Amino acid sequence: EFGITACLTALCPNYLPALIAMRADWNAWVMEDAGTALGQQASVLSLECAIRSMAELQKHTVGHTHELRKAGAADQRTQSLREHVGEIITYLEEAMDQQTSVRVPRLGPSRLREIGSILMDACLTTEELLIPETVVHNDMNHGNILLRQNACVFTDWCEVSIGNPFITFQHLLMLLPSTGKNTEEDLEHLRFAYKQHWLDVLPESKVDKM
Repeated sequence: EFGITACLTALCPNYLPALIAMRADWNAWVMEDAGTALGQQASVLSLECAIRSMAELQKHTVGHTHELRKAGAADQRTQSLREHVGEIITYLEEAMDQQTSVRVPRLGPSRLREIGSILMDACLTTEELLIPETVVHNDMNHGNILLRQNACVFTDWCEVSIGNPFITFQHLLMLLPSTGKNTEEDLEHLRFAYKQHWLDVLPESKVDKM
């Protein structure tokens, strides 16, 4: 996390708490107080702030795959995931053979191969869209998003990878409470907000397919 935090602070300083000091031999750093955590009852307005800020942060990391990988980001690019689909299905087949619980029926080999085929098709389709590779947070929760006035910054980058930016967007959508009266309208509003921030990089047709 030390290396990733240092790298992201250099690439997109406006979207992380301001860095006060770092000490590599201690693997430690100090950052300024950057606001209040989003909290469990996130409003549509606060989530929109987070979504817009994340989109801008991600765009700042386009073209910096090498630096982020060198800093410690995992490789979750679509091509890399596709190349390991076969291994995943083999692993799952072995796991199903060892399943002892009867609460959930085990998945048979034919169903697992079908899932593998679906995953492969999804990866190939995504690759054809040529979505830019960006930082993917992978631990997007209410405590890692800090709000102060109209600004939003992100913390806790220990699970970072390089991959499709829309993955983090989906993680952010999951923070919207599902008990609201207008949940579907709120989701559509948030999708539109994220989409707007990518139209200077991608054609609308590609964003809509994601």
